Amino acid sequence: DVQIVLADPYRNEQITNTATRWGEPRSRGLTFIKQTIDEEFEQRLQPIVSGVFYAPLGKRHTVAVTIPVVQNEKVTYFLSLGIPTRRIAEIINNTSFPEPWAVSIVDRNHIIVARSDRHEQFTGTKIGNPFLTPEMTSGRRSGVNRDGVPYQWTYLRSVSTGWFTAIGVPEDVLAEPRRQATARFAIAAA
Repeated sequence: DVQIVLADPYRNEQITNTATRWGEPRSRGLTFIKQTIDEEFEQRLQPIVSGVFYAPLGKRHTVAVTIPVVQNEKVTYFLSLGIPTRRIAEIINNTSFPEPWAVSIVDRNHIIVARSDRHEQFTGTKIGNPFLTPEMTSGRRSGVNRDGVPYQWTYLRSVSTGWFTAIGVPEDVLAEPRRQATARFAIAAA
């Protein structure tokens, strides 16, 4: 389920990929790695987490954690662990958020990594209301979901990945206690 790739960035090829059988030809090109790394990556020598991409061998949306492999003080390979976004959605769904709350994880490019509902339909797509910016770290915001339902969203940005975790509660769910209290007050005052 998880895919491991050892790649040579200088020859633009995969040395090994656990999504292929031993001896089968491997993919040329390192698109997902090149989308993830920046010019400073080799100097930092820190792991980096990609955004969502479609893994053609696995035929699924995936995120990768990539680390440089250093020999003689030079980056010689990249080692990547590809994790299907479905696995992240499973973690979300194993938490106990009440219905109809919504939980979404969004990468730094505003692409949905995982969702608590209809994950397969939306993973790998841009969020409909891109109010999250790199400068934002946390906060609360009103917005409408893809079904046109008004939500209150609370979000937190990960410093290490640039990803956002957002938890949304429909505004009518938040307003219900106030409606009930108003109704009780009106009944008591009558």
